[in-house]
Amino acid sequence: MAYCNEHILVKAFGPSHVAATLPCNAWSCPECAAVRRGKLIRDAKRGRPRLFITLTLRPSSASSPAAGARILARCWRIIRKRAMRRHGRKTLPFLAVFEQHKSGWPHLHLLARTGYLSQKWLSEQMNQLADSPVCYVTLVKGADKIAHYCAKYVGKQPFHFGTAKRYWSSRDYYVVPPSNRRASYAEPDSVTYVRQTMFAWIRGMMRAGLTVTPLAGGHYLAYPPGTSGQAPP
Repeated sequence: MAYCNEHILVKAFGPSHVAATLPCNAWSCPECAAVRRGKLIRDAKRGRPRLFITLTLRPSSASSPAAGARILARCWRIIRKRAMRRHGRKTLPFLAVFEQHKSGWPHLHLLARTGYLSQKWLSEQMNQLADSPVCYVTLVKGADKIAHYCAKYVGKQPFHFGTAKRYWSSRDYYVVPPSNRRASYAEPDSVTYVRQTMFAWIRGMMRAGLTVTPLAGGHYLAYPPGTSGQAPP
């Protein structure tokens, strides 16, 4: 069983070392789930969606909730293609998030950056594809409303139904492409993944005679006595 922050990343700069804890990033981890949920909400808002769509499924249309999730994902792929053909569009940016209804069955929430889609038309598509005509469409304008609906739709922990993804998006959903995180330091002499806690690493560095200093962002610098104790530029 893996534990959060069980691993650390160590960068060696000659005699000095910089270490950073590596979170497990699992939705099952209370600490990491809160971080991932916040990031998902921010990413959802960044896509500037105008439509909020919910697709539901009749339990009789699938053998299990996991099978139902696969059916909903397939329905959306087909509906999206049909909508693009119908409106003469080459793309329909979206973010899809699964939620578990209190009944245990999946709902598929969709945040789409597109013009209005008729609820009647969507209902007809779902009825044809999965005998499940119940769906909801809301047109949202304004930053405040977008923030409210993004938090409402993706604020809960996305549910994992079998092998289906918790959430996914089209490549063009994000207006501003995710920026690559810049390295905090120059290219290191070596990079090592270490299976130990940060505290164990600190104790090891101190036993080796190095001085350990905390840095910003949960990083630590270990350096030989008599040196500047500054992170490499």
